[in-house]
Amino acid sequence: MDLMSTINPNNISLHLECSDREAVLQEMTHWLLQSQAITNEADFLDDVEYREMLGMTGIGNEVAVPHGSQAVAYPTVAIATLQTPIAWKSIDDAPVRLVLLFAEPDELASDQGHSTLLTKMIQKLSNDETLYAVKQATTVDEIVNLLKE
Repeated sequence: MDLMSTINPNNISLHLECSDREAVLQEMTHWLLQSQAITNEADFLDDVEYREMLGMTGIGNEVAVPHGSQAVAYPTVAIATLQTPIAWKSIDDAPVRLVLLFAEPDELASDQGHSTLLTKMIQKLSNDETLYAVKQATTVDEIVNLLKE
């Protein structure tokens, strides 16, 4: 799967203002519905929330990678930088400033049960310079270009 084909600039927001994790997930899920990446907002959000209960999706370095597979029309990711860091269950107990909400049908997951899109994006963001630049981006095009490199 080509990472760039899964990124829709309409599903990227800079300096999103939300008061908590639930509000962030609701807002980003709505973007996915508007772009027709998901077919049912409630079913997708319920699945994301269920996965959040199973384990933490905060991967450290102020990044969270929640994901869902229910009602997904095509694989994609919504990306938000947050105006104010918010509390999120994270491996480093730090608040989150960057959220990548993945929508990927279960049938595209690998044999190990990991999302292929999620894995590729985490590999991309494991470069500290890329991660820092994404968190500091001032335009959607900057984020798209950084993830394209």
